[in-house]
Amino acid sequence: MEKLVTQLAGILKDYRSDERLNPTPQIIKKWISQFTPQNQQVILKEMIHIFNKMYVSEQEVDKFLLGLITNENLTNNNPKLFWSNVSLLNIQKDGQSQNIMVEKFKKLLWQHLKINVAINNYSKSHYIYLDDFLFSGMKLRTDLTTFMQHAPYNAKIDIIYIGYFTSGKYYVKDIWLKDNNSKNLDIGIWRLIELENKNNCQNSSDILLPTNDILNYNIVNEYLKKQEKYTIRDTNQRPNYHCGGNNIFSSEENRIIVEREFTLAGLKINSSIHDEKKKLYWKPLGITSLKGLGFGAMVLTYRNCPNNTPLALWWGDWDNNVVWIPLFQRKTYERKPTINIEDIF
Repeated sequence: MEKLVTQLAGILKDYRSDERLNPTPQIIKKWISQFTPQNQQVILKEMIHIFNKMYVSEQEVDKFLLGLITNENLTNNNPKLFWSNVSLLNIQKDGQSQNIMVEKFKKLLWQHLKINVAINNYSKSHYIYLDDFLFSGMKLRTDLTTFMQHAPYNAKIDIIYIGYFTSGKYYVKDIWLKDNNSKNLDIGIWRLIELENKNNCQNSSDILLPTNDILNYNIVNEYLKKQEKYTIRDTNQRPNYHCGGNNIFSSEENRIIVEREFTLAGLKINSSIHDEKKKLYWKPLGITSLKGLGFGAMVLTYRNCPNNTPLALWWGDWDNNVVWIPLFQRKTYERKPTINIEDIF
């Protein structure tokens, strides 16, 4: 157990390390002790297996951004001309992920090409929207709605993520934009990692999605009665040819254990929440507006743990918490000032 704890702490060592909020071995021991004793070692092994693939360190973020500068498909083999004629977007009202990535990327462009790239310059015809992950796509919908209030007609926008979930990308680009592209934008969506969560690809998906055995627990059945509609993973579902997936689980057996343990822990947390609005959306496996047990994402970066991940990862605090001690200290949204179009020029 000690060796597993040390190994997990090593993977997560740069998580908010500048604030000294990285999960230390001591924190990891407190966190893992809250799960069923006979399953604690399995959970630690799965966290190591998952975060070896799904945790994105600051070094990996920098490498991703550096690769964009000379990406042949994006820049048409002429990086200096390309970045001189586009504008980065920094328009998110909630959170700091885009702001951090834009600032990092702006510095890299200056260091490598001596280009002071434009930001929120609506006189341009080509825009770059950078962010870390796309989950359900709701944030992107909000940001695109804001962007279309100011963007010129027929402009091009490249939306670039470290990773996107397949259903979120599909919902935004193939469903929502068909009725909401008021400026006839030419939109491309790029990613380094594609994360599988389509409903017809359940068993190769990159999310927590419990199987029927979860219904053996009364607390689960009581919760799902209020949800009206929910999805339980069908282990007999045949994979489709278009299903992706990153094999984030070491085995089906271990996946089931983690799904069950995180669901039960999340229900314990959810039952302690007194704010009825939060209780409705703060689902056991992660915040979502959809019915069911939660989003179930298992990805995060060095700077924050998304709330689409299970509550057991991030809900609570490290000091004197009688309900739950989290693995990660999470930053809540910090709302940025609204951008005034008159201040841009």
